[in-house]
Amino acid sequence: MNCSEVLRYVCNKYWWCEKILLYVIMLQGIDESHGLPHTVRVLCNVYSLLERLGRTDIDEESLVLATLLHDIGRGLEDYLGVHHAIISAELAQGILSEIGIRGAKSTKIRDMILEHSFSLGKKPSTLEACILSDADKLDALGAIGVYRLIETSSMRGRLVTDTLAHVWDKLVKLPRLMCFEELRKIAEKKLRVLLDYVRELSREVLVYEDAVSMAFEKALSLLEKQGNRSREEQGEGSSS
Repeated sequence: MNCSEVLRYVCNKYWWCEKILLYVIMLQGIDESHGLPHTVRVLCNVYSLLERLGRTDIDEESLVLATLLHDIGRGLEDYLGVHHAIISAELAQGILSEIGIRGAKSTKIRDMILEHSFSLGKKPSTLEACILSDADKLDALGAIGVYRLIETSSMRGRLVTDTLAHVWDKLVKLPRLMCFEELRKIAEKKLRVLLDYVRELSREVLVYEDAVSMAFEKALSLLEKQGNRSREEQGEGSSS
């Protein structure tokens, strides 16, 4: 199935599909990095992985719900100072209860959301959690990964050096954290696409990096001189 067919299949199969998608839009927005487009891409990755792996021994409904809800707390992370996976897992409980899913199934979905995140550091404990985790990681790599890297850095006000540090601190580690060996190879291929861009960016940044630092220091030096002069003038005025 292509991505449109996946979404059509899910919404034809599950009555709550449109309702959950509306929650995604309201809580995550429509930015490419962590909004509705990201969630849809991860959902399509999930079904692509299921087809590739040939796995039918899954709780499909729980997996789809965890996928659609895995990032709904992202927009509240900075405001609350709590990891987005924890917020998403808690918000998901209320939404799941609203569509009649409670008890052990709700807990399973909550755990899948908590375990999908690289930065939270929890390892996937079920087959479904592994699939969601791998599908989410794949979306951070390749050409889309490059776009997400730039968009997220822009939204968060990161400098180029901070952006490059994020790549080496997190993104390069994703392939070896994949649950499935076959998917690890796909992730490694996508990582090479991302690193081609990052290495070229690093080379170009080096050309002007020292000059930018020098310009910054010169501007601050002038500001400091002006401040000292102003204080001196104020002192002379008060003494007279």
